[in-house]
Amino acid sequence: LPQSRLLRCYDLSSGDVVSEAAFRSPDHRMLDHELRISPDNALVAVGCAGSQVKLFTVPSLEPAGVLDVGGNPLALRWSADSRLLAVACEEPDGVDVWEVPSRRLRHRLQSAQAQRCHDLCFTSDGALLAASSRGRLIVLWDLLTEPPSQRALFRGHEVTTLAFSPDDQALYSGSNDGVLAVWDVTPRKESTLAKLPREQVGKLSYAPHGDLLAVNGADGSVRLFNVAEEILVATLPISAAAGTRGGPITFSPDGRLLIVGSHDEAVAVDVVSREERRPLASHDGPIHDIAVSPDSNVVYTVGEDANLCVTDLNSGKLLKRERNPFFGEALYAVACSRDGALIAAGGKQMGL
Repeated sequence: LPQSRLLRCYDLSSGDVVSEAAFRSPDHRMLDHELRISPDNALVAVGCAGSQVKLFTVPSLEPAGVLDVGGNPLALRWSADSRLLAVACEEPDGVDVWEVPSRRLRHRLQSAQAQRCHDLCFTSDGALLAASSRGRLIVLWDLLTEPPSQRALFRGHEVTTLAFSPDDQALYSGSNDGVLAVWDVTPRKESTLAKLPREQVGKLSYAPHGDLLAVNGADGSVRLFNVAEEILVATLPISAAAGTRGGPITFSPDGRLLIVGSHDEAVAVDVVSREERRPLASHDGPIHDIAVSPDSNVVYTVGEDANLCVTDLNSGKLLKRERNPFFGEALYAVACSRDGALIAAGGKQMGL
């Protein structure tokens, strides 16, 4: 009862007041939107002005401690084991995670994406914490990492409520556009596909169709892996392999060819026959990046010599060579628009 500055506990059977606690200080008045009972029914947490969360025993409502949080509480949520209490704060934007038995602040989760959170939700094991943001995002924190890692799920509308499924595999969200959404939040586990010589993986490229992963290793070889079966399919006979040393590598959009950048030239390899085609455009120095047109007919390469080379992928003929106008500095990245109409290339210092 915020207006009366009273917290009351009622017996549901009789409707009688069992106990009540008074909030006498106007500076620490109750906020009218957050009151949460711990799952073990031992404590109730109340959000208060003055950047505080007050704890009371249940059902006697005896004072059990005060948590000084990062700002006025907007949302509270207990973990399933009642050990953790998450508090979304108004200013600065973020979430405090408290270990309630010790009254110790465990994490102060700051994120530009967690703006004025509507709701919070723990997985059953307390490993993941989800926060809905007025910035139209859901922020997920992994509390088992140190510091906690985070990732954002973009919804496009303000998310007002959250709930994890009992098996923690899915997160349900409700938003102000009337949409109930379900998100796959299954933890991704790392597995080792291969251990390459010299302990360094250079560049990777995933085939646009199928399960092939190409790896340009630091030992100068190019390997094809079947990711689904987790096996090495082939080691490609690249004539310039001694000069590749982890250089750029990419599949053509149609998946027929693999383009490999060596020390000073690019070569194309037929993915099916594993045969190397004629060399493509050459550079006066290492090639740093490769892009292929959407129709798989043109390849673009950039390198240390500050040149952008445009080459016909079928004939190997150089169509154009364009030098970086920004003081002739090396070009390190190139990308082709989806419609093939624009090429973007950039270096370290000046521009795109």
